[in-house]
Amino acid sequence: MSRLLLFAFRKLLNTFIRTAGNDPLLANTHGLFQESPTEPPQNVLELTLAILGLSLEFIIRYIIGNRVMSLLILDTIDSNPPNPNKDRDKDDNKKSNPKPTTTRNLLQTLTTLHREEGLVSLINGFHYTIYYNLRYFIVTGLLTSPIARFPEPLAHIIASVALAEFHFFRTAGAILPPAEQMRYVPLSLDYYRWKALLLPTLLYASAETIMMYVPELLLAPVRFDRVLLQPEDLTDVTSLVRSDVLVAGLMLVAQVLVLLPACIVLIVVEGSLVTGDCETLIPLPGEGEKMGDGDNQVVLWKEEDENDNEDEEYPKQKGRLIKDLFRFKGPLHVLNVLEMISVRQLLYCFELHGKMCLCVVGVATAVQSVMYLVS
Repeated sequence: MSRLLLFAFRKLLNTFIRTAGNDPLLANTHGLFQESPTEPPQNVLELTLAILGLSLEFIIRYIIGNRVMSLLILDTIDSNPPNPNKDRDKDDNKKSNPKPTTTRNLLQTLTTLHREEGLVSLINGFHYTIYYNLRYFIVTGLLTSPIARFPEPLAHIIASVALAEFHFFRTAGAILPPAEQMRYVPLSLDYYRWKALLLPTLLYASAETIMMYVPELLLAPVRFDRVLLQPEDLTDVTSLVRSDVLVAGLMLVAQVLVLLPACIVLIVVEGSLVTGDCETLIPLPGEGEKMGDGDNQVVLWKEEDENDNEDEEYPKQKGRLIKDLFRFKGPLHVLNVLEMISVRQLLYCFELHGKMCLCVVGVATAVQSVMYLVS
C-alpha cells in the first residue's frame, strides 16, 4: 500500500509539473524506499496493462490537455485593447467585468462535445495530433542520430520550430468542428503563416526544454543510469530529499512563470491565424443564462434586431466565431498576446490542468495497483 501511495504522489507531481517521460522529480527520494522505482513489465499481462494505461493517459491528455485547454484559453483571453485616453478619462480605465466563461466547467464542456456527434466527437481532430507526433519523432530522431549528433534539447527546439504549422493544424483541429469548419483552414504549407508562428513556437519550445531537461541536469550528480539505486551512495540522505524538493519547487515556479504563459501565447497566436468566419467549439451562452461565479455573475441576453435577419438567412450558429474572440483581423504579435494574459486566465488554466492530472493519476494508479496484484 505504501508503494502504491508513493507511486501515486510521484506520478501526480510529475504530471502536474511538466517533465520528461521518465518522471525525474522525486526519483531519488523514491529510490530510498523502493529499490527500482521504474521496473519494466515482467510478463504479457503486465505489458498489456502498461500499454492500456499509456493509451488512456494519451487520450485524456488530448481531450482535456489539448482540446478543452485550447478552448478555455481562447474563451478567457482578454482581447479588448488598452484605453489610449486613460489619463484623460479615468472612468474609461476602470476594469470591466470579466466576460462569461462557458468552458471552465469541464463536465459541461465534455457533455456539450459529446452531445454533438457522440463519443467520437471527443476525439475529433485526433489524427492531427498523431501526424504531428510522428513527424516530431522522425525529425528529432534524425537530428539526434550519429550523423547529425545534435543535443536533445537543441533537437527539440529545431523540430518544434520546423513543425510549427503542423502544430497549428493540431490546434485548429482541437478548437474547430473538423467535419464542418476545418475545410476552411488551408492545410497546405504557407511561409507567411510559419513566419508568424516562428517566435511563439520558439518561446514555447524553449520553455518546454527547460521543463524537460533542467531537472535531469540538476539531479545528475546523484543518479546512476537515471535511477538512484541505494541511499548509501549519498553522504547525507537529508541532502538528497532537500535537493529533490528544491528542484520540484523550482520547476513549479518555472511552469507558472514561463511554460504556461508561453503555451497561452502560442495557442492564441495560432487561433488568430484561423479564418475569422470559422465557428469554434466554444458554446454560445443561452438567452438569460447566468454565467460567472459569485458576485461576478452576469446575465446574458441575445442581441435583438441586429441578428434577427441573420438568423433567417444563415443556419443557426452553435459556437463562437474566431472574429468574435479577437475582435480584429490578422495574426497577433507575441507582445500583444502577453498584454492580454490575466491572472484570472492563468488560474482557470491551472484549475483545468489540475483536473486533467487527477484523471491521469487515477488511471495510472488503477493500472499500477492491478500490476502489483498480478506480479
